[in-house]
Amino acid sequence: MNTGKTYKTRQRAEIVRIMRSSGDCLTVREICERLSASGANVGETTVYRTLEKMASEGGVRRYEPGKGAAVYRLADDRRCDGHVHLRCLRCGALEHLDCAFMRRMEAHIEKEHGFTLDSGRTVLYGLCGRCGKEISQ
Repeated sequence: MNTGKTYKTRQRAEIVRIMRSSGDCLTVREICERLSASGANVGETTVYRTLEKMASEGGVRRYEPGKGAAVYRLADDRRCDGHVHLRCLRCGALEHLDCAFMRRMEAHIEKEHGFTLDSGRTVLYGLCGRCGKEISQ
């Protein structure tokens, strides 16, 4: 039974601490590795379940790759709110795309199509430069 309550567990606090200190999006495995390195004993299943619960509550944002593991970031991390992201379908890299062209594109979409993008949740999928070079060789 879901009571809608948010439980503040030690494991949840450790996961949030790791995510705040990273300054970037992380996979479940990366979070587990950082937890282990810091001496925190939190299992991968607990990390996954905690992140999924936090995502459903709005505490974290989850980005799905075309391939590879999903990445998570804290929803209150405003560094990602003002720009679009690029996600590599091959290696899963997530790049922050904060440039004048994308801002003009967002303005065009709003003005010409009446649609406002939530740029912090907008992800464009393709191949990063490194993966593109590897495939073309």
